[in-house]
Amino acid sequence: LELAVRAVVDAGVTPFGIGGDHSVTLAGLRAVAAKHGPLALIQFDSHSDTWDKYFAGQRYSAGTPFRRAVEEGIVDPSRSIQVGLRGSLFKPDDVSQSVAIGFEVVTTDEMFEIGIPALAARITERTGGHPAYLTFDLDFVDPAYAPAVETPEAGGPSAREALDLLRRIEGVNLVGADVVELCPPYDGPGQISALLAATVMAELLALKASTKS
Repeated sequence: LELAVRAVVDAGVTPFGIGGDHSVTLAGLRAVAAKHGPLALIQFDSHSDTWDKYFAGQRYSAGTPFRRAVEEGIVDPSRSIQVGLRGSLFKPDDVSQSVAIGFEVVTTDEMFEIGIPALAARITERTGGHPAYLTFDLDFVDPAYAPAVETPEAGGPSAREALDLLRRIEGVNLVGADVVELCPPYDGPGQISALLAATVMAELLALKASTKS
């Protein structure tokens, strides 16, 4: 995966990926950081994915990519933000572990408290024009709107609220992006999860187009 994305980056193209569990983002981050240096990370997710080990002690899995990215020096946590964390905790430090390694964290409850316009501005401020990689885990959205994900968590934003947030982000120096955790066998007859994933990707392409110099 890293070699494939690296070829895209080396060709002068901004990589946008779709599909796979969240472990695939580490490959994208490595490939993009090889050109741009340590990246600002914008992560929409109901889980932090900053555990040291996960799934029977595995250091490389869907639950560990962003800790590994910080350890490898390809993500700058001081310019990074995680948005939407919520749900049943696996461990008491599920959220605090991200703060401990330098990420800014906005839980789902905090997101609704401060409001979508203020949150969009906060994302832009946090990245500060630094080369940024945006990763969108579909479980960021409430499972009523995206049921076909690996680990659904009730109580998230609606599809409309998620798209509104993406449309309000301005001035981000986007150098890579992905939409992950779509699991088609879990989707319903209307394929609403796949539809949302495609729509999110369209919004990310529009975000890139709107900031391209």
